[in-house]
Amino acid sequence: MEVTAVRNEFKRYVTHGEFVPMLAKLKEYVSNAPFTDEKGKYHVRTVYFGRKRVRASRSRKLRGERVDQFFIRYYNHDLGTLRLCKESSFEKRVMTAYTPITVEECKAILNRDFTWLSESEDELVREFYQKLVVDEFVTKNVIDNDKIALESRIGNVRIGVDINIRTTNRAEGFLEPEITAMPL
Repeated sequence: MEVTAVRNEFKRYVTHGEFVPMLAKLKEYVSNAPFTDEKGKYHVRTVYFGRKRVRASRSRKLRGERVDQFFIRYYNHDLGTLRLCKESSFEKRVMTAYTPITVEECKAILNRDFTWLSESEDELVREFYQKLVVDEFVTKNVIDNDKIALESRIGNVRIGVDINIRTTNRAEGFLEPEITAMPL
C-alpha cells in the first residue's frame, strides 16, 4: 500500500465559459503535469463502492467527521494501471492510499468473489474486504472522464479539472474499452 501526502482540497464548479479564461490566466503560473498528453489531459475510469443502504456522507462531512471512500481506478485505458484506492477526507484535507491490483482480482471483486481479499497481506485490501463483508459495500457507479492536470512550478500545488464526465451504474462494463455512459 502506498499513501500520498495529505493535501488541502478546494472544489469549485465552473462553466466552460468561466474555465477557458481561467485556464489562460493559470498557464502563466502552472504547467501541464508530466503524466499528461500534449494537451495536458489524461483519461480516468473509476468504479465507486458504498453501503447497500445509503447513509449521508455529505452530512458527516458537514459535521466534521472523517469520510472514507473506496474505489477502483485505472488511467488512459491501460488496465496495467488498475489500483484499489481509499480516499479519506477530513475538514477539507484529503489523503489517498492505494495498492495495485490485477485484472483478475478486479473481475473477482466486481463478481463479488472475495476469496483472494480475505487471504491478502495488504492492509488496504484487508480493510476493503471488511467493508465489503461487514458494511455490505456494493458497486455504486462508474465515472468515466478526462482530467486536465496542472502543476505549479513553485510549491506543492496541483490543479485538476474534470471534463467530459460520463456515468453509469453498470459496473460489469468497467473493464471494457468502451462503456455506455450518460454525460453529466
